[in-house]
Amino acid sequence: MRLGLILLAASVPATGFAQSPSPAELLDRVEAHFASTPRQQALSDISDRDGPFVSGDLYVLCVDADGVVVANGGFNSVIGKRADHFKLGHVGEIAKQAMRDMQGQKHGEIEYPWLNPKTGGMESKRLFLRRIGSDICGAGVYQGSPAPR
Repeated sequence: MRLGLILLAASVPATGFAQSPSPAELLDRVEAHFASTPRQQALSDISDRDGPFVSGDLYVLCVDADGVVVANGGFNSVIGKRADHFKLGHVGEIAKQAMRDMQGQKHGEIEYPWLNPKTGGMESKRLFLRRIGSDICGAGVYQGSPAPR
């Protein structure tokens, strides 16, 4: 449920590597946005590639309690699809494991190989997960990117 949004192999128009904000800061913003905005509008805002929840190769993704991708600022093409059914590499299995790991948890993280939309290369990505209401949202950094400030 939470991690599935990492599996889209599309190009994200990015202006630079994710440096600021950090994934945790971005998730703080998302959580505040959910608290002040109706859920559907918040999900739409998160999925806006030109919106405040996308910075370089850093973007937010969310899955619902059924494991369906409900928002993704990096790869809109996966919205509406089950994260644990993705067939790209081991992503479906990674998503299933993340869903199990997040059962009853507020925070989590996972590392996996994924296509960096900025460089076009496969890189190790660390995804930080947070339960927000009934959704699991995540933001991550590619290990080849400069460290967040």
